[in-house]
Amino acid sequence: MGALGGGSLVGPTLSEPDAVFEALAKDGLSLRHVSPELQANPEVVLAAVTQNGHALALAPEALRARRDIVLKAVQCHWAALEHAPPEFRGDREVVLAAIASSGLALSVASAELQADREVALAAVSRSGEALAYASEELRGDKGVALAAVEQNPHALACATEAMRGDYEVVMPAVRADGSALRHVVGAPLRDPDVTMEALSTFPDAFAMAPPEVRNDKSVVQAAVQAKGANLALVQLGFRRDEAIVRAAVRSDGMSLQHASWELQNDRDILLEAVAHAGLALKFTSCELRDDREVALAAVASAGAALAEVSGQLRADRELVLAAVSQDGAALLSAPPHLRDDREVVLRAVRQDGLALAYASARLQADPGVAAAAVSQTATRWRTRPPSCARTRTW
Repeated sequence: MGALGGGSLVGPTLSEPDAVFEALAKDGLSLRHVSPELQANPEVVLAAVTQNGHALALAPEALRARRDIVLKAVQCHWAALEHAPPEFRGDREVVLAAIASSGLALSVASAELQADREVALAAVSRSGEALAYASEELRGDKGVALAAVEQNPHALACATEAMRGDYEVVMPAVRADGSALRHVVGAPLRDPDVTMEALSTFPDAFAMAPPEVRNDKSVVQAAVQAKGANLALVQLGFRRDEAIVRAAVRSDGMSLQHASWELQNDRDILLEAVAHAGLALKFTSCELRDDREVALAAVASAGAALAEVSGQLRADRELVLAAVSQDGAALLSAPPHLRDDREVVLRAVRQDGLALAYASARLQADPGVAAAAVSQTATRWRTRPPSCARTRTW
């Protein structure tokens, strides 16, 4: 048996019409295996291109020049137009049929049709990025550019510079996808309101704004609220601003690392930071790491923050119990006498069975503690998501 394109198989009856039509219904590229006599049959070629437009490339030259066959092929897949005779690239009806499949068909249209406003509008309304293939004049046409960015905000990159600096075109683009700000030029790029709009959907848009916009306090406030780590991108004056830093740590406690030293050591701000990210405790002074209320807030958020508290507080049994309840592995940071405390170790292994490795030798040999660890680990493996399952390779 011979192999067909796409992995299909046909038998020795390839020259029999019924078998041919059956094969083409499954894979139009099977046309390559059809006898020359049947390849010359318009109905056979129509069946092939209806299933796969690219089958047009396999048709005899005479049939590739038939308008009805070309129309059927491009309706199936726009790229079939590349296999048609050149004159069809300038055939308005054929090109519009291809565009109905994908706006990218404009890329293979004639220059005349690429400059046709109705054709270009149809293309960009279907695939915004098709704006790249429109004529220079139409890439600077506000109506065409607007239709393109409404379909794909990043089509803004394909518009003329004048359009990339036009508020009416720019605003819908950045409103739909703030990362389109990278394509904006001129006055809109220097306008804080445009960056604010971009930040609402893309927090990293702050990095794309020019310096004068990044120095606007309202923009900075919006930027750190959207993403606390944006605090790293602002000038020192804003890192000393209590309202800005407070907004940043509420968004991301770890952004405390970008605040001024004075505000890293502001107890109220620190409490807000560790409530969201316990490990932010590492960015403050030794004095505040020795503050029991701060330490409790930190380990309640992230048990691993136990490693950041003062040595004296690590010996605080209540604090260690809070830490291992949140993250059993925090037992590693507890002092030896608490790793030999049965209640502490049980709390740890019930949260993470693998924490047994950090318990004292005495408690590792305790049947009750070991059973709790095994039970937790078994439960974790039973309830893990299917995507975590190891794929067998045998």
